[in-house]
Amino acid sequence: MRRLIAFGIIFLLVLAIGSQGALAQKIKEVSRSAVPTEDLFVGEKVHIDVVVLKEVSSDLTDRTTLNLSTSLIDPIWDIKMENASSWAYQDTKRNWEFNLEFDHSVYDTLTIGLSGTAPEVGKKEYYHLMQISIGDEAITEISAYVTTDEINKVLASIDRAEERIMIAKDDIKSAEDAGVPAAMLEASKGFLNSAEGSWGRAKVLYEVPDMGASKQAAEDSYGEATRASDSARAAIETYEGQLESNTLIKYGIIAGILILLLIVLVITLKKKAWDRLG
Repeated sequence: MRRLIAFGIIFLLVLAIGSQGALAQKIKEVSRSAVPTEDLFVGEKVHIDVVVLKEVSSDLTDRTTLNLSTSLIDPIWDIKMENASSWAYQDTKRNWEFNLEFDHSVYDTLTIGLSGTAPEVGKKEYYHLMQISIGDEAITEISAYVTTDEINKVLASIDRAEERIMIAKDDIKSAEDAGVPAAMLEASKGFLNSAEGSWGRAKVLYEVPDMGASKQAAEDSYGEATRASDSARAAIETYEGQLESNTLIKYGIIAGILILLLIVLVITLKKKAWDRLG
């Protein structure tokens, strides 16, 4: 009997939790249009044309509290609630964040438009342009990166420096695989270490953010990585030249020995001929 009661209590708890989860989804997004899909620039005018939300069931009669928020500067929200009979409520809000009561007994559709200006940023940032939530659950999220030309140039410089470092590492590896002695690669590895250090500083300075110093550090890194590559390639050429020179010397010695043996042989044969004549 106790087991049956315990099972019943657990069943009711599960049912209650499940019902609460179902009720949380009383309204959902069904469509959107004219939504930004690319990076935004600081000060750029942004317009989200339409986001449409509908209640999940026509049987609902209670209210849903929606939280609307944005990171846009000087936002203007256009809000329209309507029902199948075209009875509508319209309003305009200029808040960054506010709550909106949706009465299911009166309305079944919520249409929202939003315009504003992309905010100031010190580095490339990811912002919620529009977020609509029920409690802790977001039912609509529209986001984009906000940046500037200067920030993009700094990021490009950091990326180029990283690519150049990878090329330098490959050049040093090729030199090692070719048998270049470690002593001949010390300068190249020194340049590489310096390039990696400057690249790390560029990333740290970007996060500060200090775009001017970050770009300079990235350019320094690129230059040092280029010197690392040039040094490694020069080491390969020098080493191959030494090998070629050593090969020529070796063959020259062999040829000299052969010539000397030939001379000795000729002298010996002539001496034997003279001895016979004498």
